[in-house]
Amino acid sequence: MDNAYAAAPPKKNRGCLYGCLAVLALFVLLIVVAIVAMGWFWNRQVEAYSSPEPLDLPTVEIDQQELQQLRKRVDRFSESPDDDGPAPTEKLVLSAKEINALISNNNQLSGHVFVEIENDELTGKVSLPVDDTPLKELPGLEGRYLNAEVTFDISLQDDQLEVNLRAVTVNGERLPSSIEQPLITSNLAEDINKDPETAKFFRQFKSISIEGDRVILIRKPVEEITDEASEETPDEATEETPSEAGTL
Repeated sequence: MDNAYAAAPPKKNRGCLYGCLAVLALFVLLIVVAIVAMGWFWNRQVEAYSSPEPLDLPTVEIDQQELQQLRKRVDRFSESPDDDGPAPTEKLVLSAKEINALISNNNQLSGHVFVEIENDELTGKVSLPVDDTPLKELPGLEGRYLNAEVTFDISLQDDQLEVNLRAVTVNGERLPSSIEQPLITSNLAEDINKDPETAKFFRQFKSISIEGDRVILIRKPVEEITDEASEETPDEATEETPSEAGTL
């Protein structure tokens, strides 16, 4: 998808924000996908489903020492099993405050995404310039904003990411049921799972879940990941060159 907020497949050793920003980028992508799915409706409802002004989303600031510790925790979780040094941690638990602090310190997401987590669901508010989305070519949307609120849950089923929409409002308006219902009943991560690099990334996880007011990511034991990697076909195993594998 050709826009500034599309989620790119995670790369090895991406470092800081690697594990959790993959989920955040996915969240932004889902917003765009949901809106693109109703693109036909926009031609007749430009005023109702877009705004001339962005949302004033809050930012969460934490002191530098706390931010460094958070990034270090994410980095340790994000390390590849074959990296030199200690084995990666197998569990990462993030609160909404921690996720929002990471968002606030990310140039691409700051001011555009804010999340809340409660009752096993994640609700995010998103404010994106239409000019940075695939809808920029539609008449009447130039210079306007997509202001949306989406509630969904995340899980991992058979090494496949499962993202289920619970509710969505755009510019304070619920989508027509004829548009919202197909989104609710489908796995919005289906296309993402088809990307080989992204699929490989998520195969490292034992589970991804939202429990209470936390996002919990649990990796498979290093030995299990190593065993699965050794079972790859020759084409898969040689997909990365040694120089690419060491690229940050």
